[in-house]
Amino acid sequence: MTSEFDVIVVGGGPAGSTAAWKLRLGGMRVLVLDREPFPRLKLCAGWVTPEALKDLEIEPADYPHRLLSFRRLHFHAWGLHLPAPCVQHSIRRLEFDAWLLARSGAEVRQHAVSDIREEREGYLIDERYRARYLIASNCPFAPFALVIRCPVLAAVAAGLPVRSMTSARRSPALTAWNAGPAYCPRCR
Repeated sequence: MTSEFDVIVVGGGPAGSTAAWKLRLGGMRVLVLDREPFPRLKLCAGWVTPEALKDLEIEPADYPHRLLSFRRLHFHAWGLHLPAPCVQHSIRRLEFDAWLLARSGAEVRQHAVSDIREEREGYLIDERYRARYLIASNCPFAPFALVIRCPVLAAVAAGLPVRSMTSARRSPALTAWNAGPAYCPRCR
């Protein structure tokens, strides 16, 4: 038996969960597939900027876990000490990613995608999951990274505003943080 959705998001990290959240807000039925369970240990990228929190629509005071905020970074090199004013927040990806995924409200299933078949009206994944739109927000080196995915069309179908895909500051909800081959030729 095949489960049907409007959009399937492959990858439940910050990009995928934010895309799922925005699409759910737009009324879409969304499934997030990820090969690993959440919460999961993620040792990289434990910093977020105020701009990233704004893009994710997170108020620091509303985030339920601890944000360690820095108002200044200090660089030490060749005997020099260079303080640089800035605002940065340290997060624990273990908490941050799981919280974003729960916030999405999307159905989440642990599943390692191995086969994607393009159909007339969408995509069939591993003979189990079917959707009109497919967003790859997993590693860009995944075996199916070049399969057509169009987060722009899914966002438009949900009635969501779409930023220019060529802008320097991309919206994580729409780009799924996979530039280049993750977009279909119609959206380039």
